[in-house]
Amino acid sequence: GEPLLQIDFVSELFRLAKLQGENDFDGIIAVADEMLAVNPQDALAQKIRLQALFDKKDYAGVIASAEEAAAGQTDEEERSDVYFILGAAYNARTMPQQAIDALSKVTAGANVAAAQKTVAQLKENAAKANS
Repeated sequence: GEPLLQIDFVSELFRLAKLQGENDFDGIIAVADEMLAVNPQDALAQKIRLQALFDKKDYAGVIASAEEAAAGQTDEEERSDVYFILGAAYNARTMPQQAIDALSKVTAGANVAAAQKTVAQLKENAAKANS
């Protein structure tokens, strides 16, 4: 039964790629939900789901599920990506303190510089607002 699983996984990824190409975020979330139904600890599915929620501007959905998704990531870079998405969602909802807290947890991977820059900007804005 092992190789079969592999094929399923690959076909899921092809489906996801197609849905992403069509910007079908609800379709992507549905596939991620199917993957999570099979394995609730599926770190990739959690991250895919979070990204799709963000892409469809469901910031409340991102905020509601990001901590669980972060906890599911086994790799510091992947966890950082989750916190980057969460920080961006808080930022989109004009919740600067929460955005700073989330973005401060981006410690690895491609988004570290962008996270630090955004944190600096948010802190600067807060300082201006309070002066």
